[in-house]
Amino acid sequence: MQVDKRGGSLHTGAVRIFHVARVRKYRIEPAAELLTQPISAREYRLNPDLQLRFKSSDEEELSWLYNQGAFIIAERVPTNAVIVPAKMVRVLKNYRTAHETTKSRLVALGHVDAQKRSLIVESPMLSQWALKVIVSTTVQFGWTIHTQDAKKAYLQATKSLQRPVYIVLRSVLCNLFCNAVNIPPRDILYLLVVKPLYGLSESGMYWWFSVQHALSTLSLVPTPMDPCFFIQASDGLVGVLSDNIIYAGTRSFLGSLQQKLAEFIMSPAETPPLEYNGVRLEQNLRMHQTEYLQTLRRSALEALTPEQFRGRIRWLGQTRPDLLPLSPSALDLADTAKRVGKYLAETERWYLPYDRLDAGFRVHAYSDASFATDGTRSRLGFCIFLVDGVHRAHLLHARSYLSPRVVRSVLAAELYAASDCLDFCLALQPTLCSVHVRDVPITLFTDSQSIFDTVHKAKVFTEKRLMVEVVQLREAIATGELQDLAHLRASSNIADSLAKFDTRRLMWHQYFMTGKLDHDVHMATQRYSPEL
Repeated sequence: MQVDKRGGSLHTGAVRIFHVARVRKYRIEPAAELLTQPISAREYRLNPDLQLRFKSSDEEELSWLYNQGAFIIAERVPTNAVIVPAKMVRVLKNYRTAHETTKSRLVALGHVDAQKRSLIVESPMLSQWALKVIVSTTVQFGWTIHTQDAKKAYLQATKSLQRPVYIVLRSVLCNLFCNAVNIPPRDILYLLVVKPLYGLSESGMYWWFSVQHALSTLSLVPTPMDPCFFIQASDGLVGVLSDNIIYAGTRSFLGSLQQKLAEFIMSPAETPPLEYNGVRLEQNLRMHQTEYLQTLRRSALEALTPEQFRGRIRWLGQTRPDLLPLSPSALDLADTAKRVGKYLAETERWYLPYDRLDAGFRVHAYSDASFATDGTRSRLGFCIFLVDGVHRAHLLHARSYLSPRVVRSVLAAELYAASDCLDFCLALQPTLCSVHVRDVPITLFTDSQSIFDTVHKAKVFTEKRLMVEVVQLREAIATGELQDLAHLRASSNIADSLAKFDTRRLMWHQYFMTGKLDHDVHMATQRYSPEL
């Protein structure tokens, strides 16, 4: 297991593990904007009114955990046992509204766990492209999307904690526990943790394996690129985002799935309009983050650090791929913030459209690059759509990123972007074919004449290392994995906006407003093979 000290994310193999530290930077102050106000330990300790307000929710949380068998009182603690402190996390829900309520949650301080670094942790999260595929497929089959949340998900894991861990309660928290479970008061209390408790490193893994096992009994198969995205041929789809389940399918599929989910304590099923992972899904399945965008506009963007600015823009990029290339440095942050504020005001009503496509849809992938964007590194970008015969399109994925490899020329940057785009398309294609039960051909578009000529002709680049990517493209065309590599003029390449900010605005405007991606193709390949 590797620990990323910069962001706190954990990695097991190629799976990125969710960590709350990666979400905090996306939140916009004040917290009242999100209708949830956290109460710090210091605020609680110094405010008798807060102590009185939270007394009921604190005791209710402790009593529920004890009655559910989450832990047992330990009269003796073995020598060298793993002992971690615990605390109560308190928030005011629906803050400053008529429906304001208190919520308490007991959390183990797992960051001081001596065994933490030796644990193998696996708790993947649904990717953004998978959510878009779920929405796109739902529209195509005429299904209805449903979402449900598991209540106190970690504690609903089907297996008990496999290692002995004790939590210690002291002073105020100890007294609250004694009152909640009706035992004589004590100064200190040790509890043996039986069920995965919030705060322990491996708790998310127990819940993940429980959900994974439950879904496997319904013959749902995880996709190769995302273990949290499950499919059952043309019958249904399921996405798992921690304790949030999103699904769609036939009537019989929904009945079987909801019966299986009833084995857990779940919230009632919701249908659009709804919120999921910060994205608003409307009745017509258009996706947007308008409320987040408006709150972002009201905040002082120029007062943010570059990391905070990038994080909030990237979060908005779930439904606004045109914003993804924004990555200002500390020197140009003020100018960029003004420019972005004006841009957001002019494009506030851009929603991701998902209208039903004709039967002959195919994958259209666009790639582009900007050489030495910041003077040292090149920015690559690509976007992938499902497009039908009348140019209606569904966005499936968009990415803008700095090249991890040394780029010696504009041609190299363009070729690396095209190669990465093809890799993603070929990995995504089996999932699309399984869902739609048909072949979904791929056409890759580039605005580089050199790449087009070299792939389709017997030409060789002077920089020989680039021929590795060229051979990959040639083989994909020869085997039929890639139906065609076509050439666009630069003004028709929508991926240009993923390499340089605020380019191809008219193309994005057309797409967001009409759901169509229409452009001219400069050169496409017509292949004729002699009969043998």
